[in-house]
Amino acid sequence: MDVNCVFYLAVFTATLALQICSCADVLSPYQIENGEFGPWRSHREIRSALQDHGFNDTYEEIKAANAAVEGGDDYVVHRFIDGLWREDGSHAALLGHLTVVGRPAYMLSVTNPQPSGCNSQYWVSRSTVKDTAQHRKCQVAMNAGFFRGSGACLGVVISDRSVSQAGDNKQNPVFAITDEGDIRVGYMNSDEIASGGYRQAVSGIVWLVRNGSSFVNESIALESAAHEETGTMEEFVDVVSARTAIGHDSEGRVIIVHIEGQTRKRGVNLREFADVLIEHGVVNAINLDGGGSATTVVRDVVASYPSDHCGNPIYRCGRRVSTIICVHGVECYPNDCSEHGVCNAGVCHCRAPYRGVGCELLDCNLAHCTGHGTCNKGVCDCDSGWTGTHCNITCPDRTYGPDCKHKCEYCWSAHKKSCDRFNGTWLCDDGYEGKCCRQVCKEGRFGAGCAQECDCSSRGHCSHVTGECTCNTGWYGSDCSANDTTSGTDAVSSLLTSVTSSVTHNSSTATASHTASSGTAGNASDTDDTTVEHKSGIVVPPWLLASIVLIMLALLVDTVYRRLWRHKNACPLLSRRRSAEESEHLMTSFPDL
Repeated sequence: MDVNCVFYLAVFTATLALQICSCADVLSPYQIENGEFGPWRSHREIRSALQDHGFNDTYEEIKAANAAVEGGDDYVVHRFIDGLWREDGSHAALLGHLTVVGRPAYMLSVTNPQPSGCNSQYWVSRSTVKDTAQHRKCQVAMNAGFFRGSGACLGVVISDRSVSQAGDNKQNPVFAITDEGDIRVGYMNSDEIASGGYRQAVSGIVWLVRNGSSFVNESIALESAAHEETGTMEEFVDVVSARTAIGHDSEGRVIIVHIEGQTRKRGVNLREFADVLIEHGVVNAINLDGGGSATTVVRDVVASYPSDHCGNPIYRCGRRVSTIICVHGVECYPNDCSEHGVCNAGVCHCRAPYRGVGCELLDCNLAHCTGHGTCNKGVCDCDSGWTGTHCNITCPDRTYGPDCKHKCEYCWSAHKKSCDRFNGTWLCDDGYEGKCCRQVCKEGRFGAGCAQECDCSSRGHCSHVTGECTCNTGWYGSDCSANDTTSGTDAVSSLLTSVTSSVTHNSSTATASHTASSGTAGNASDTDDTTVEHKSGIVVPPWLLASIVLIMLALLVDTVYRRLWRHKNACPLLSRRRSAEESEHLMTSFPDL
């Protein structure tokens, strides 16, 4: 076996073994037989069910805070140890971390795993919370969304305005921050999410707290539609394990909570988790991935106690997960303010004529859309054939229409040039027409778009490309109007005209010469002038004149003979053989022949 093959096989086997080893504490729901994820209810069904429970909206919204927290810091991390009395009378110890973020719109991100991100379907699409946090330069980080066994992310994922996944209408709760700096928690339409307007978004399972009250039972009824790896939805809710959640308080500050545990051994169930969050002032929150995935990293150090074993069973290691919640320094979105402004304390100060949260919008009232569009509420609506913020970019290849939103219809042909960026029709090579440029021009038409006419006098064929005539036999000329009948006559006429002109010129020259030689001395100056004219004239030698006359006669005889041959019945001499007497008689009757 090839050495490289052995190496890559060993790496794959080791990676697979680590994955299996690290997934001992599994707490991932909705892994059903056909590999699909999530409940089957549509957004419309969720809305209707919520209305039955007295809720008119499918999500809650609050303006994100933009102020320092305790001690003037932008965020604070609390490590807490607490106790919990359960319904059966037992007591459980709680250990975990609670992070409060004072400027979430500018210093909190949902971050994809490194290096492949959520779009990869391979094992390497996951990484530990620590590794991803170091890559993103997070000051505090916690695991976030759920993922498949292959490592592919599940649900909604939007990271720094980049939509990795819109959730394909699987109705699980979502935590999101909009471009306008609002926090939204609840069930959202995937089409709305995919259309943009969000800075960050991540899906969870079970809406834990809604408007300051536990929402676990309602979530079970809304979200349950299949079995999970852990068991039924009720078992997923009731099992004790490590848990993580994200939400906000009444002031719009984001609250991130992680409670230590191990599935079926220690930790909290989701009903208990909701009560803990409410005690810490959380108003709305969703449950994120827990179990062996639950990990908190503070300044590049794992601050929690992961439940997965690695190598020696004494030691615990952080699991490789999908997305994380990252708390970083205050940033603008994008960091360079789209190169049209200056970032100051998380706010882009835009230069005219740009505006928007990230200075990404052009104020078309000032730029006038470069003459290729119409200004509509500060945004350019581009004319057909143009796109771009300024409407100053022509449509890319195979696109057309207003703002180049339409794609040209696919059409195979060796004779098409390009798609018209204004109306989407294909421009054809010269000599071709039709929807796909497969038809040659009709007879009598040629050139670009078959717009030009050609005339071959019905005695030839017109080229559909150049318009040149290919004449039928016996015809010639640019329009096929000349034939053999007219050739001799035209030649004789031309020669007669030439000879007549030459003889006339020669005669006039000779006359002028004779007059000049017989003049008096008093006309010396005139004689000199005439002599110059004589010297500059054309003198035709007699032998040339004789040759021309003979040629003319030969052509004349040839022309007459051709005509007689075509009408031989009218010429007794050519129609049949005759006796000598008849021939002599005919020669006497037609002396000109």
